[in-house]
Amino acid sequence: MEERDKEKIDFLKQDYETVLMNEEQLHRMRDAMEKGREEKRGMKKIKYIRNTGLVAAAALVLVALPNTSAKIAEAMGNMPVFGGVFQAVTFREYHYEDEKHLADVSVSKLETVSEGKAVEATKNTVDEINAEIEKYTERYIRQFKADMKKDGYQSLQIRSENISESDRYFVLKLTAVQTEADSYEVSRFYTIDLNTGKRIALADLFAKDSDYIGVISENIKAQMREQMKSSEDVDYMIDSEDFPEDDFKSIKEDTNFYVNDKNEVVICFDQGDVAPMYMGSVEFVIPSEVLKNIRVN
Repeated sequence: MEERDKEKIDFLKQDYETVLMNEEQLHRMRDAMEKGREEKRGMKKIKYIRNTGLVAAAALVLVALPNTSAKIAEAMGNMPVFGGVFQAVTFREYHYEDEKHLADVSVSKLETVSEGKAVEATKNTVDEINAEIEKYTERYIRQFKADMKKDGYQSLQIRSENISESDRYFVLKLTAVQTEADSYEVSRFYTIDLNTGKRIALADLFAKDSDYIGVISENIKAQMREQMKSSEDVDYMIDSEDFPEDDFKSIKEDTNFYVNDKNEVVICFDQGDVAPMYMGSVEFVIPSEVLKNIRVN
């Protein structure tokens, strides 16, 4: 690895690792959240759903929206339909705040609306994804409540969003950001093949017995080195002299990924997986040219 400005990198690391949410920062976050809630209260719910696909957290308890509500049924009927197959419906909202704690959670589930091709497979896929999202959400909220017994400030934000949609694939992303002495972001990606109604794994995109793991891993390493060469502020766990055992070596079969609206494979890493924590979550778009000889879907 080329010799880079170690002093600046060390400073960035120290700056991240010593971050503490002080009272002023907490007030700014609370003010921003309250301003957002006030703006949203002034809008019609259906307009907000149509524009964002999410509903702001406004209740003080965890609630499940009743399917028998006439207003909710009307809102669901007017929500955008993805791929002609399903729509996103907000089903978990949680908000809590006191002098030292903030939680803002708004999570959607998928509802099937089509009776056409692969509808049974789609319903099974949707049920599976909804169950996972609910599990993750409940776990983070339980952890937030447990951590309230500790000293210091903390916050929790969870959201789900449609980040990509093409003629072939739909992608739902679930993101949780926890802040205590520092912040930590975790994301999960759910990619659905609209032709089959099934959730796809990374291996499903490639020819059987192809070395897609090796091809993608080498391209990611090349991108890491190029980014580090281009900017002294970028640092990845690769080619290190002090801790080579921590270097990125390869993706795995269950590495996070999604297919973007250009039909490109995007590999995603959570905070701290392949780069220092201060760099946050990172993604690598794998050029279609790199995968053209092994990709089948």
